[in-house]
Amino acid sequence: MNIQHSQRFAGKVAFVTGATSGIGRSTAVVFAQEGAIVFLVDISEQGTQEIGGQSLVFACDVRSNEQVKNAVELAVAKFGRIDLAFNNASIEQPVGPIGEVTEEDWAVKEQSSMFYAQKLAE
Repeated sequence: MNIQHSQRFAGKVAFVTGATSGIGRSTAVVFAQEGAIVFLVDISEQGTQEIGGQSLVFACDVRSNEQVKNAVELAVAKFGRIDLAFNNASIEQPVGPIGEVTEEDWAVKEQSSMFYAQKLAE
């Protein structure tokens, strides 16, 4: 089966966090297949190499405002802008009943997956 890609993101710059595995990696691959320049961000650079297309890998812990700021600045310096942001990075929590999740656990998870990476929109 030969899949034709529409190139609907041709010339766009995509900033993808949590890009080394799972949904983040799959999203980065599709962005690349659809013509985007992909800036892959993850706490580890392993697994981000061979996504196809034009891409750049940056190791970043999204819990750190300074590291996210550096990642955004590098992406803008290298590609001139960020058109698309896929904020996928998160911290794995122990599996268990929702009633056992503490407010502190929830705050750490939310901080890592949303707050700092969202700052790039400012």
